[in-house]
Amino acid sequence: MKIHKAWLMMGACCVLMMSLALNTTCLSLFTKPVTEALGFPRSAFTAYISVAGVMTAVGVTVWGRVLPRLGMKRMIVISGVMIGLCFILAGRADSLWQFYVVGVVFGFFSPAVTVLPQAVTINNWFVEKKGLAMGITMAFSGVGAAVFSPLLSLVINSRGWEWGYVTIGIATILLSVPVALFVLKSNPAELGTTPYGARTAEGPLGDAGIDRSGVPFGVAVRSFPFYGALISVALASIAVVSLSQHIPAHLVSRGLPEVQGGVAMSILAVGMIFAKVGLGWLNDHVGTMAGMLVCYALGFAGLLLMILVKGGAMPVPALIVLACGIPVTTVWPPLLTAKLFGQKNFPKIFTFIQSVAILGYGLGTPLYGMSFDRTGSYDAMLVVSLVMMPVAAVLLVLSIRRSAGLARATETE
Repeated sequence: MKIHKAWLMMGACCVLMMSLALNTTCLSLFTKPVTEALGFPRSAFTAYISVAGVMTAVGVTVWGRVLPRLGMKRMIVISGVMIGLCFILAGRADSLWQFYVVGVVFGFFSPAVTVLPQAVTINNWFVEKKGLAMGITMAFSGVGAAVFSPLLSLVINSRGWEWGYVTIGIATILLSVPVALFVLKSNPAELGTTPYGARTAEGPLGDAGIDRSGVPFGVAVRSFPFYGALISVALASIAVVSLSQHIPAHLVSRGLPEVQGGVAMSILAVGMIFAKVGLGWLNDHVGTMAGMLVCYALGFAGLLLMILVKGGAMPVPALIVLACGIPVTTVWPPLLTAKLFGQKNFPKIFTFIQSVAILGYGLGTPLYGMSFDRTGSYDAMLVVSLVMMPVAAVLLVLSIRRSAGLARATETE
């Protein structure tokens, strides 16, 4: 049986998404050693994650507009090299402002290597099983975290945090540049074929059988579903995703041996792998709203378990449950965009929803750090986050329900 080329493109996206772990999840391994070595407050140091979050939000919108002119291949190669050099130089940083510059550079270029190529490629190559494909590719950021977290922890403990940053830089270049040059094609037309499942697609079809139906951009950005989705995703990102940067430090503060920090991140990463695939599959079978509500509920439960965890034992169940809430910034933004507004203006609208997901992550990271700096514990921010999640769920339901009326109104124009 001949395998559709869409699955090869999905495989290329999987490799690219492994590099996402290097400049998100794995950076949590540097919080304790860098702040202790250089004497920075945790909130001040982790603020470079906030800087990166802002620049990633800016970058995803900029690269979304530049992509048609620059092309996918050149965009990934240029950005992969820039991120790699940035982290190699981060190994020589000794001042806060230098880490902030690192955050500006890798934050701006990161979406051009990871979420934007992945979302556009999967959206163009898949009509059927889009949720599963999205979940599998996003799961490879978890694969990357599971592989790289213990290796980076070993490098940091044996050679110092400086060589940890150098390792991230080299790995980013090796994961991105060859794939972009020799494998990835963002559009089926480049290989003279059609998307997977295109023959059963409904609605107007554009180049290579890609569905082009949907809500006009101007109508979408003036609607309640647009702003409700933005706020919902932002709140969930602040509450759940930002905590991932502080997991090793939080568990160590509760009695876990320091050397086990990398193991905890590996467990979290493995949980994210299965969660992303499962949630993508859930989207295809029960719909986007039900799938996202399950994700939000598990995120809420994970936050609660993190408050309750005590002692020096590895809290495996708590880490796995929390991992199921983290895909709010990875699997769901492209699927939610397509659900609310269709395919007509997918890249433009997707960049806004992905941007607020990233901004939420960048904002929440120092808030968790501030909670620890002021109280000696992450519990205060964890409680605030527990309040955020039900609000996010209500906004999500209202946005999806009202989007149906928006689509009908558009059709009658």
